Amino acid sequence: MITRLLRQPILICMFLVGCSTGVNSEEQMKIAINNMTMPFSSGAISLHIIPSAKMNAWNDIANSSVMLILQANEKGILENVMNNPVIIKQMFDGAGSFDGILKIDRYVAMPGQNTTLHIDRSENTRYVSIISGYYPFPAKQHMLLIDIPIAITKQGWWHKKWNAVLSPLEMKVLLGQEAIQKVHEPTESK
Repeated sequence: MITRLLRQPILICMFLVGCSTGVNSEEQMKIAINNMTMPFSSGAISLHIIPSAKMNAWNDIANSSVMLILQANEKGILENVMNNPVIIKQMFDGAGSFDGILKIDRYVAMPGQNTTLHIDRSENTRYVSIISGYYPFPAKQHMLLIDIPIAITKQGWWHKKWNAVLSPLEMKVLLGQEAIQKVHEPTESK
C-alpha cells in the first residue's frame, strides 16, 4: 500500500519534468541575448582615461595621443577596422564614411592628465573599440575591443523566462609609454 502511494507522486513528478521544457536554460539565455533591445543610452559608456607621464614617448619626450572610440553592432566590423591601416588613417583624418560604424568619438589625451569620458551609447551598439594614435602609427598594442556588458535575469517559477539588457560600460584605460590596456571592466551578471 505504501509503495503504491509513493509510486503515484513519483510518476507525476517524472511526467511533469519530462514535459516541462523543450529548450534548455543555456539555449534560452542565448535566445534572450540575441533578441534583446539595444536602445540609445545617455552616458552609458564611462571611460576613466589614465595616461602615464611618459605616454606615447618618442626620444624620451612624452606626447599627446588622439583616441578614437568606435561603436558598432557587430564585432567583425570593428575587427576589420582594426586590421585595416588605410581605414584607421581615414578615421584619424576625419574623412570618409564607414559602413557599420554607429558612432565615432575623438578625444585628445595628454601625458599625466587623468580624465573620465561619459559617452552616449548609440542605438544598437553592442561593441566598442578604442584606438589610440601612438607615434608613428597605431599598432595592435594601441587598440582595445570591448563587449558592452549584459545583465541577464530570469523570471518565473514554472516557466522561467530569461531577459537580457545592456548594462553601462565602466572601464579604466591605462595609456602607457608604448601600449594601452584595460585595467578594470565589470563582469556580466547572470
